[in-house]
Amino acid sequence: MQCNTFKKDPEIANKVLNLVESGYNPEEICKQLINEKEIENNKNSVDLFSDEILIISQAMAFRYDIRGYESQIKDLLNKSYKEEVNGNESFRLEPIIDNEYFDYIVESNQYEWCIAECPNGRDVIDDGSIIGVCCYSTDGTAKRNGEVIGKLGSVRYLSVLPQLRGYCIGQRILDKVEHLIRTKHSCSQIMTCLPSTRASLHNWIERRDYKKVKEIEYPYVALNQILTKPVNLFVYIKSFDGQSASGNKSLPPLWRQIKNHIDIP
Repeated sequence: MQCNTFKKDPEIANKVLNLVESGYNPEEICKQLINEKEIENNKNSVDLFSDEILIISQAMAFRYDIRGYESQIKDLLNKSYKEEVNGNESFRLEPIIDNEYFDYIVESNQYEWCIAECPNGRDVIDDGSIIGVCCYSTDGTAKRNGEVIGKLGSVRYLSVLPQLRGYCIGQRILDKVEHLIRTKHSCSQIMTCLPSTRASLHNWIERRDYKKVKEIEYPYVALNQILTKPVNLFVYIKSFDGQSASGNKSLPPLWRQIKNHIDIP
């Protein structure tokens, strides 16, 4: 059974993740939510969140080697970036992911990958399914008030399987990548750029302490894209030292990083 309760109320999704971290199993989580009267119309159903909890109430497996996963990742990117070519936030024509550009970032040693898998599909999705991916780089220069303060990491792609959006999976992947960029690569800041039409993504990234620092021309020529409407690129920065790009204190993270994960070489 599919349920949109998490998407309508992100607070419930965060409560579920907190219960997961406390060691509750799916049935216990459902009962806990029902006992707290979170869902008024389904108090007697312990299967209310069955499909969603079976997926998110387990450790995700993270891989960092893209070899052998190229076609799956490209398929995921095409599914998750379809709003750029269809819908209210669209601004360009197909293809969603350009083959030549994708081959370039896969083959280039400039980019790194974090692939999230669901080890046990629990009859909801296939075991070992790729449910999210992030492509990032760490060769930039971090600045504050015009002065160099260290290295800059950049998120190039961040994708989640569309049917699993709204369940904090993207946030878990981003937390993992931020940790790698901050600790493994010793970056002072992380940057991501979003098209100006993607209002839903602006809200999502701003809730994760990223601050919009500037607006630039969208690089449609470099990306081999054809625009259907005017669009710019919003540049967002998050500092890892408690300071924003402008030097102001940033807010604390919305929820602590989930440490229950499996690292697969």
